[in-house]
Amino acid sequence: MSALSGPANAYNYRATGNDTGHSFNGVIKLDARLTDKDHIAATWFVGQGTQTAPTS
Repeated sequence: MSALSGPANAYNYRATGNDTGHSFNGVIKLDARLTDKDHIAATWFVGQGTQTAPTS
């Protein structure tokens, strides 16, 4: 990836090619209502993967 292409001002950054990375994600949802016949729940999702962002 290229770096700065001139003095400090807007639009002086130039990138060629794609920017890639790896992502680890997780989400957890818990519910409770312990009484009126007791309720409890749990839901989760865990994921990972490669991400690519076009920069040109």
